[in-house]
Amino acid sequence: MNLKNDAVAFIVANDVLKKHVEMIMHEQVQSGDAVVVKADVNNIEQTGRALVDSGIGAIVARGGTYADLKRDIKSVPVIKIEVSVADILFSLDKAKREYKRIYLILHDSIFFDFDAWKSLLNIQMTVYRYVSVEELKNILNQLEYDDDTVADRAKVIFSYIASGYGIEVDEWNHDGAHIHVMFRTQPKSELSKFISAYKSAGSRLLKKEFPAIRKKLCEKTFWSQSFCLITAGGALIGVIRK
Repeated sequence: MNLKNDAVAFIVANDVLKKHVEMIMHEQVQSGDAVVVKADVNNIEQTGRALVDSGIGAIVARGGTYADLKRDIKSVPVIKIEVSVADILFSLDKAKREYKRIYLILHDSIFFDFDAWKSLLNIQMTVYRYVSVEELKNILNQLEYDDDTVADRAKVIFSYIASGYGIEVDEWNHDGAHIHVMFRTQPKSELSKFISAYKSAGSRLLKKEFPAIRKKLCEKTFWSQSFCLITAGGALIGVIRK
């Protein structure tokens, strides 16, 4: 596989983490935008310099690997990434406000005493732990979800992308097979471009986050190629609802 110029390299410490990161970054790895490399403790500097010589644009690592690379590599950015208890708590608090059903899936090497935080967070969820990539895949394929859960996530993705096109969501609902969105936009907004971007990102993320949904898709496509767009002008929202 040929890496693109300025691709990002993720350096990990063992094969389990390498497979895990490769699964998460599958599309970026396939496109050449990223590469995942295992570096032994004795060859961290050599691995980093070899990546720099190959034209890599940035290196991402954690722990002692990050510290060694930050000290030895000066020609490209070395970025630190880590998962802390604060990161997990922030994600759980956000999920509690946005989703009805919550799953917490952690690698067995990550310490997190859920029972100690449960009452403080006032949150109900199912907790899974895994060791291998195969265990993670099995967990993802067995997760239960309903239309509301998928629709809630689809709305979050819609709102995120819409903000870049000057679009504001007023109302959102679904009937299982369709979504219905009432939104406000600007005269210069490129609506067809926005809808295309949303369908592309939404399909990729929803199929990635809800793997079991693939079994229900027709010809592996999440969205149909068509959409219906109706302008409402200055009509009152109560009139539109009728």
